[in-house]
Amino acid sequence: MRMVIAVSNDEGRTWPVRRVIEPGDGFTGSGNLRSNRRQEYPHGIVDSEGLIHVVYAYSSRRAVRHVVFAEDWISGVEDQVHTDCKLWG
Repeated sequence: MRMVIAVSNDEGRTWPVRRVIEPGDGFTGSGNLRSNRRQEYPHGIVDSEGLIHVVYAYSSRRAVRHVVFAEDWISGVEDQVHTDCKLWG
């Protein structure tokens, strides 16, 4: 299952701008629980510099992933996630 972040400019009525944070393994349905590395429990905040931090359980809850990016990255203006992202396990 993939994880996507989206931006709304109309108070949540539509979400036209989105970007994949975690592509997943491509399994759906019953194969999802058996075969995906499952990303779960996402939580996001915006820091004082305007960077977005997203933390989520990864690899079937055996690790935690922390990604940091600017809002411009979601719309494709900035083409990379900040390089200080870490995977803890």
